[in-house]
Amino acid sequence: MQQLTTPAVLVLSGGAPNSPLVAGALAAIYSQGKTFNVIYTSGAGALLGMLFLAPKGRTVPDALKATLDCAIDDRIYNFFPVGYKTFFKSGPFTTTFIKAAQAFQITNPKISAAKRRLCNDWIDFWFAAACPTNLSLQSLGLCHPVPFVSDVVDFNVLSGPGMRGRFFMNAYCIEDASTQNFGNEEITEDHFHAALAFPFVYSPAVIKGKHYLEGSDVDPINFPQLEKLVIDKVIGPRPTLVLMDLLGAFEGALVRTPRNLLDAFGISIISPICSLAKKCRENYELQPHAKQIYCIAFNVEPSRKQFMLDWTYSNMTYLWQVGWDAGIRFASKYPDVLPDRIVEPGATDTPQPETESGDSRP
Repeated sequence: MQQLTTPAVLVLSGGAPNSPLVAGALAAIYSQGKTFNVIYTSGAGALLGMLFLAPKGRTVPDALKATLDCAIDDRIYNFFPVGYKTFFKSGPFTTTFIKAAQAFQITNPKISAAKRRLCNDWIDFWFAAACPTNLSLQSLGLCHPVPFVSDVVDFNVLSGPGMRGRFFMNAYCIEDASTQNFGNEEITEDHFHAALAFPFVYSPAVIKGKHYLEGSDVDPINFPQLEKLVIDKVIGPRPTLVLMDLLGAFEGALVRTPRNLLDAFGISIISPICSLAKKCRENYELQPHAKQIYCIAFNVEPSRKQFMLDWTYSNMTYLWQVGWDAGIRFASKYPDVLPDRIVEPGATDTPQPETESGDSRP
């Protein structure tokens, strides 16, 4: 693939709870007619990067807005504070139960969007509860790998010759004791599962006989590997680095007294990643060859930070709007930092209008 000259490189770190922030920012940047030459990701950032570059069956803004489908009605979440629409029980029937729940979803437009969302989330809850599991002390992870990624990401576009720019995700190889980057021309669903194989939550993924864990658990930003891509002339010299400033957004959200046991569990996962990302960035900026980093900053209200790890609809739609505002600000402040995207004839530049529930299911 042809080398890119002075590319604009978007760096997306790991952390599933920040998905609405990133998705909103990316949708806003897209709506402003801007794009990136390279998207360089770790962990959950991989899915959002692929939705920006190769969504399946949706426009880019609508694919990013559809990430809100994993949000749970507040009335259910307050009763059972688990992201059961994102993290699924491991077992041989998990996929079958998820498809069965989808078959029972209410789609009647005469019913208000808010009522449909409550009913559909309740249906998902009971199917998730009823799904049998083979979890035991011999299991290597709690959850089933993220299903149906091939339903939302077009891997043929991602790896095809018509792909505009480059995309990278990484995973940590246990046997090689090193982080490995995967380029878009080789990425499959197996590589995606490797990139999200967070220890304890998911079992290690297997690719060509080797076992992989989520790369962001080792280095959430992974600047050294990015520098190697520059040195090897894979993405071109003197790249412009654009970083989603999730550290600033999560400041004050993690070092606090948890509200319950599950909130404490979420803090225990995200807090080390954010701390590690901060140190990795500081180490990079001390290097003599360090390049300027443009940050997309998220202005989260202090009173809302204690809820940032919640999978509630109210929290996730709030974070989406914060992300959207951040993307608009960045595109307006730095109009020359990002390249213009190619506008397809008849393309829709903004997500579908917000409904009462925000549920993008038909």
